Amino acid sequence: MKKLALIIFFASNSPLIFGQAFYFRNYQVDNGVSSNFITCIAQDKKGFMWFGTRNGLNRFDGVSFMIFRNDLNNPLSIGSNSILSLFEDKQERLWVGTYKGIYIYNARSETFSAFHKIPAGEVRFIMSDRDDYIWVVANYVLYKINPGNNEIQSFNFPGTQVIAIARGNNGYIWCATSNGMLKKYDHSRKAFDDYNIAALYKGKDSAFIQTISPVSDSTILIATLNQALLFNTFRMKLTNVFSGRPWANNIQVHKIVRQSGSEFWFGTESGLYIHDFARNKSERIQKQYGNPFSISDNVITDFYKDKEGDTWIGTFFGASIITPA
Repeated sequence: MKKLALIIFFASNSPLIFGQAFYFRNYQVDNGVSSNFITCIAQDKKGFMWFGTRNGLNRFDGVSFMIFRNDLNNPLSIGSNSILSLFEDKQERLWVGTYKGIYIYNARSETFSAFHKIPAGEVRFIMSDRDDYIWVVANYVLYKINPGNNEIQSFNFPGTQVIAIARGNNGYIWCATSNGMLKKYDHSRKAFDDYNIAALYKGKDSAFIQTISPVSDSTILIATLNQALLFNTFRMKLTNVFSGRPWANNIQVHKIVRQSGSEFWFGTESGLYIHDFARNKSERIQKQYGNPFSISDNVITDFYKDKEGDTWIGTFFGASIITPA
């Protein structure tokens, strides 16, 4: 995909992140997207950008959008218009998680086939581990898929549900459950190591985990309903990432991504928050009404860094691409 030609003159109130200026270009229904509610973002190996929405799947070639929706008269169309997750496997197959199960996209015929090995339902996460096994969260149950033979292993955690998974830099899979447990999969033992985050809260506010993002082999970011925490598995210690900031105990995070070595971006209900752990510096970026070059909305649902180094941000009111000046 050709690099987008984005030539924009900066307004005087352009946001600054650690002294670095950024601008946003926004894509919404008026630009051809099927819905402003962006749920997930991915890029395939051909360079196409894919955007899941509440009203269809969108493929972007840098110029225009192609929309895929369910067609009741076409059994080869995607089975649901509510897209929740996207993943391209090693064989360059695009897996699409929807409210009605997984559908695999055939690029040659531009058709979809249902993946029936997992019960149809809400598929909120799809990703691979270091050995290229595919991990899926469907109806809050965790599954491990062997892509070679489609053999399925399900993990039953009695009395709780899996609400988030993430892959660490070393390829290990982490997951979080609805009762405040954090689990790390040990490939050698084929079992999970458990960390009771709820117990570490010691009676504080709810430890209901929203999302997770591994930092290193022994540290992982955990977002609860109102805090962003750094958990050290060796020391069994939780630290408030934004301690001392006005939003330290009032931040609802939907998505976390490592932007560079020590810099992490937090997509929240109230804007984009950036924290550099090495410098202990934080910044908040919010929509500037009346500024066409600001982020499209404060509610952020997903991030994706494309092959050209630009970062795409999914929001409740469209997709934004952010490029350093």
